[in-house]
Amino acid sequence: MNLTSECTFDLDERRWRVTNPNSFDLEVTWQVFGTSQSGSLTTTPGLTHFTTMNTGGANTTKIFWQDENGNTKDKTKAANNNLCDVNPVQARFGSVEINENISSLAEGTYFMIVNVNGQTITKQFVKSAR
Repeated sequence: MNLTSECTFDLDERRWRVTNPNSFDLEVTWQVFGTSQSGSLTTTPGLTHFTTMNTGGANTTKIFWQDENGNTKDKTKAANNNLCDVNPVQARFGSVEINENISSLAEGTYFMIVNVNGQTITKQFVKSAR
């Protein structure tokens, strides 16, 4: 199991990727140090993503899982606080993937609103010339 911090599209969130090298699902719990943020997820073989709220600072997050012998294992990472490139915009909501090229948009703040299975999800992004 591996934990990787990814760039973020939203300054209020931090994005994480868990790599499960096994051929079976594994239950993982996570915790952001110094906060009450915690949760659990089922990691499928390959990549599984989750987000945490930005706490400022390192946003250090730890994942825990049990190996085949029932021993608790863990990985710890500090967050990547970099904004993702927004050209093209990519967003994942479960099994739905959205890819849009925004090269023709002027610099500014934009909102992407998606309805997935009756749930409205709104994300903000900023296009700027870096």
